Amino acid sequence: DSMAADYTAIVTFGVRGTEIYELESKQGRWSLEETIREISLTYHTWMPMMIGVEEQSYQKALVEVLNQQSHPWTIQPVKADKDKRRRAMAVTGMFQTGRVHLSNPDLIAQLKVFTGTDADDHDDLADACVYALRLIQLFHWEQEAPIETDLPYSKYKDKRVWDQIHAAQASTESVRGVRVDPHLGS
Repeated sequence: DSMAADYTAIVTFGVRGTEIYELESKQGRWSLEETIREISLTYHTWMPMMIGVEEQSYQKALVEVLNQQSHPWTIQPVKADKDKRRRAMAVTGMFQTGRVHLSNPDLIAQLKVFTGTDADDHDDLADACVYALRLIQLFHWEQEAPIETDLPYSKYKDKRVWDQIHAAQASTESVRGVRVDPHLGS
């Protein structure tokens, strides 16, 4: 792969009421096998109710391979809208109302300069973030899943994420869209 090639990006959110928390985001220039491994690691860490994968040529093959895996995950192909700006505009209200809480400085930096045009240099985290938020808009109210209360701090790269989730867990409300098993990776 060329250094100019796009990254593959994975952004994972948890939803509590109307608040949306970035749990993890990462990007890399991964082979198909490495991408599957990264998705599997993310799945086993966060147990999301859904994994969205952009429907483009390479990603179509990825969806087929993921669907053949023995994991109980739900793969949601996401149609690629060529107009990234229009796609991003569909979720700007979530940011404007303060509902989205981000922690990865790389993701935040990409979103700050995101224009949705070809002028954007490596906007893969921002693009994955927009797709994930779009899926949350469409699907997260359909299912509720409890979140465990004894998560180890060591699972979080950023203490702010742990603090946000741990504070949210102190209440008796449920979290929609993600179930975290505290025994994974222990």
